[in-house]
Parts: sequence; C-alpha cells; structure tokens
Amino acid sequence: MIKKILLALLGLVVFIVLFFGANVLFFTQGAKKISRGTPIPEYQEKRSALLVIDIQGCTTGEISLDETFQLQSEELITTTNQIIKSCRVKNIPVIYIRSELRNPFLNMINNTMATGSEGAALDERLMIVSDYNLTKNRKDAFCNPELDRILSEKSISKLFFTGLDAAHCVNSTIQAAQNRGYSTLAVRDALISETPAMKDSMMTEFSERGVGVITSDKFYAEESNP
Repeated sequence: MIKKILLALLGLVVFIVLFFGANVLFFTQGAKKISRGTPIPEYQEKRSALLVIDIQGCTTGEISLDETFQLQSEELITTTNQIIKSCRVKNIPVIYIRSELRNPFLNMINNTMATGSEGAALDERLMIVSDYNLTKNRKDAFCNPELDRILSEKSISKLFFTGLDAAHCVNSTIQAAQNRGYSTLAVRDALISETPAMKDSMMTEFSERGVGVITSDKFYAEESNP
C-alpha cells in the first residue's frame, strides 16, 4: 500500500514538473517569434514616434531582480525623460510599452510581471506624456496589434527606440519594425543591456542591419514632426 502511494506521489511530481516545463518551453519559444506585419505605405510627410520599452517596476524599479538593470536605471531614465520632454515640444508621439504576463503557471514561478502587479507598471520615475501605454507578452512589441493601429493612425514612418534590453525586447521590436518598412533608430545613451560589452555588440549589429544608431544630443537638435 505504501509503495503504491509513493509511486502515485512520484507520478504526480513528474507530471507537475513536465507540465511546468512544457509551459516554460512553450512561452520561451513563443516569446522569440518576430512578427512580419503589413508593409507601411509611402507617406507624403515623414512622421516619427518614440517607443519606450520595458522601463517598468520589474526591470528598473526597486523590486527588479536584475541588479545590473537597477544600477543603470537612474541614468537611463534621466536620459529617456529628457528625450520625452523633447518629444512633447516637437509633437512626436511617445508610446510606452511594458511586459506583462497573464500565464498563472509562469506567475507562480515569478510574479513580478503579473497583470496588475507593481512590477508590470511603468517605473514611477518615468515621465508620462501620453495615454499610449501598451502591454506585450512577447519580446516583439508588435505582438500587441494596438501598436500597428496607433502608428498607422498617425502615419508614422520613423521609430526611435529607448529602454531595454537592447539585446532582447528592443532588438526583437526593431526587427519587427524593419519587417514592416519603418525607418528605425536606436538612441544609444537611452538603451541598456546586461553588460556594456553586450550593448556595444548590439549597436554594431544594429548598424550592420541598417538601423540608425544616434545619441540623444542628435535627437534634441534635429528631430521634429511637421
């Protein structure tokens, strides 16, 4: 009898491990998918928008589990806020994008990105100048169709990228934007990655893929919408 109970418990443990493992694997593979989208039309006027990616409680805030992001957060947010101020003056839409997980099994492992949690909210130090506050459940922010809709509605053809991680969510969203035909520019001093070496590597890769790599100074001096 005891042997049967132990075997049943062992079977249950194995099932739970496999179930959680399958969920993690499914999420990990799905999170890497890059959307193709529909090519944007040729607009008469060239209009720009700023994407602020994953500057939120679970990444740069006090509850972040990543110390390297926390250490870089003050400089990142200060620079990003200056760019956001400039966008407000120059009539450039600012679109905030943040990661949010609704999968109850993954949230049991780590709930810092769970819907409605402090970690899923934008970092409280971030300047908010628009109502464009979109969520994503993959690295590619275009997985939320609202992003395509907003950009199309405003006839946007050029996108500036700030936030994190340059090697992951920013990179995936840039790839998806290029698939759609957007002109893409990475604001180097308003992007972070796990290490300076990784960030430098991504800036080189961006340039090789036709992504413009600029500093915030150039953005302040030149960029504006009609």
